[in-house]
Amino acid sequence: VEKFGPTLGQHVRIVKLSNAVHVSSEGDTLLLGATHCARQIVRAFVRHPAALDALNTGCAGQIPPVHTAGSYPAKLGGAVPATLSSGSDPGEQARRAVRVAASALGDALIRHFYSGVNHGPGLRGGSFKTKGDGPVKFSLKAVKFVSDASVSGSGAWNPSSGRVTGNLTVTPAGRARVRVKLSWNQDQQIATANVANGAVLTLPAP
Repeated sequence: VEKFGPTLGQHVRIVKLSNAVHVSSEGDTLLLGATHCARQIVRAFVRHPAALDALNTGCAGQIPPVHTAGSYPAKLGGAVPATLSSGSDPGEQARRAVRVAASALGDALIRHFYSGVNHGPGLRGGSFKTKGDGPVKFSLKAVKFVSDASVSGSGAWNPSSGRVTGNLTVTPAGRARVRVKLSWNQDQQIATANVANGAVLTLPAP
């Protein structure tokens, strides 16, 4: 940018958006903070181009970082357990299942968003389908984010707000099912989960 920017005109100001991509202003990113910031700056310039040097670009340094999967465990036992926030501990197995449920839904969301598909396979088995575009509804059928546990249920993603919710059941091989309700937002780093015994858990948002 520093190289070709000055060729655009005699008076150029370069604004770098943290944790963003080159098409943020077009909305081609899950990071709504980047989209909102880019559009805010562009619109401010269009309204008052002579005030280029005085434009408020403070939002450029406040965009949340991109969410990452963290890891792709082969089995449930390798999943990092969610953290107990309140209530009775449902046990390490259930807390691992919460992480797997969130990962399975997050994986389906990212596949749908960047591939533009309305159905596809799970990471290690099973499948997902989507319906609609605002919100997008997800249906997971025996999705295997890990090889020894399947995830089934429903989810939803609101492209306008970035909010994701899920109502999922994790079935580990030969063990009791774990029912999970999930909620997170793409502009936040923490997801919240509720399990059947009333416990509230937190984990990194997918």
